This record gives sequence, C-alpha cells and structure tokens, in this order.
Amino acid sequence: MAYVSCITDQYTLGGSISGLNANGLILINGSSSVSPQAGTTSFTFPATVGDGSQYNISVLANPAGLDCTVSNQKGTMGSANNAGLVVACTPK
Repeated sequence: MAYVSCITDQYTLGGSISGLNANGLILINGSSSVSPQAGTTSFTFPATVGDGSQYNISVLANPAGLDCTVSNQKGTMGSANNAGLVVACTPK
C-alpha cells in the first residue's frame, strides 16, 4: 500500500508601514504575531501562509499616541510571497 502526502506550498506575508514612530504595535494573523519597532518601514510575519489559505490581519495593540490601521488585511494567499499589506499609523 502506498501513502500519498500532499503539502501546500508556504509563502511569507508582510508589507509596508508608515508613521510608526513609537514601539508597541502588534499585528496578528491567526496565532502568528509580529511587533515592528519604531521607525520600521516594512514587516514580515514569522509564520508562513499556505497557498490557497485565508489570512486576516488585525491590530492587536497600538503604540501609545498612535492609531494604526491595516489595508488589504483579508485575502487568500496566492502562490508567491505577499508583501502587499499596508499599515498606516497616525497620531491619535
């Protein structure tokens, strides 16, 4: 008897950040999180996302004095790395 094992290709998920001038931002995607430091202009989640899998990014915590939002936060992972998320932080 032969066994077949299917493996979904895995890709990175991330994007750009603007206006992040303080520490404390936490972004989540399922159980994966990332905490970009002040001055950072890009980020990548440490866990990869499988081809065809859904992702849904949200802000778990905002830095003091800032309100950060995510554009393009929901979608289906394609068959390549995705750096199309956009995080914009503005003063409260």
